Amino acid sequence: MSNKINVAFCIDTTYTQHLGVAIASLLLHNAAKDVQIYIASSRLDPVDHDRLAGIGTTFGTEIIFEQIPEERVSGFRQHLHLSRAAYYRMLLADILVHVDKIIYLDCDLVVEADLRELWDTDVTDSGCAGVDEGNPAQTRRLGLDPDFYINSGVLVFNLAYWREHDIIVKCLEWVEANPTNNILLDQDAINVVLMGQKKRIDLKWNLNPVPLEDIGVLRQYPEHILHFGGPVKPWHKCYDFQLQAIYRKYLGLTPWAASFTVDEPRNAGQAALVAHQLLAASDFMGACRYYQQAITFRVTSHNLESKLVLDCINGGHRHYNCQDYVSACEHYRSALESWGYPLTYEINIYKMPGLLDGVF
Repeated sequence: MSNKINVAFCIDTTYTQHLGVAIASLLLHNAAKDVQIYIASSRLDPVDHDRLAGIGTTFGTEIIFEQIPEERVSGFRQHLHLSRAAYYRMLLADILVHVDKIIYLDCDLVVEADLRELWDTDVTDSGCAGVDEGNPAQTRRLGLDPDFYINSGVLVFNLAYWREHDIIVKCLEWVEANPTNNILLDQDAINVVLMGQKKRIDLKWNLNPVPLEDIGVLRQYPEHILHFGGPVKPWHKCYDFQLQAIYRKYLGLTPWAASFTVDEPRNAGQAALVAHQLLAASDFMGACRYYQQAITFRVTSHNLESKLVLDCINGGHRHYNCQDYVSACEHYRSALESWGYPLTYEINIYKMPGLLDGVF
């Protein structure tokens, strides 16, 4: 009997670069001979297929590609950054018919740990194991009390259990019957259908420092899976620069490294987050430029409330033109503060006003 760690990813055509990053990080921290990687997709460009397969070849392993019937989820809703590909993981028990246990990983993460400990999680009498989000609002919303709510970005699946208990059918039926209540798509369905049938795993297996508001959590758990969950990702300029650097490190091991670009800010909140980080790095001129961008976004969408705010902005421009970038930043920040924008990036970025305006 094979003792290989089975790992599955599900993908659509938009996340292939990020999947390449995830696979490269996984194979850098786990011996290729110990891991069997499966990629399940409904459509995959031949060039991307070859690029992903090539990453496996570089590390000395063959990646197995499986086809997902897209029509099984074609009628289901999408929400924010979540596409219908999120539903694919619910179908793995039907797709990987010869596999009884698997670690499922989202594409927007990096693996910085040996997965053997996670693989050894006992899910004998459970449908899956995942990290408890510790969010009572989710359990109340779905009527799960006193159960807990897991994040589906990293899961240890007992696929044999899913087949035995018809979990796929139950999940699909729940999604169809709850077209508006499944806000987080498959994640909601899995949590509801497996109520009382799932286990917790340690936080280190699904770390997302952005909502935790503490990047120091990475030092607390030196071996971890870093999950870039949420609508804002490392390929957005406004994301935490330290986390972006981690993503870029593994991107350098993929065929997409040379063509990588970041998405520039699309609103005042995003521009402010970039400016705050540049200011903390003492790049005062760069910070000024993004503060100016944030102010332009804001003024374009709102009327100036007072002459005092206008004076702050004009004072910033005068200092900028005199190359006194430190003073210019102070003036620009005063204007942003008057509008209610936090003056630090060391926050849950989703608390930044208007962060997602015009993005989705």
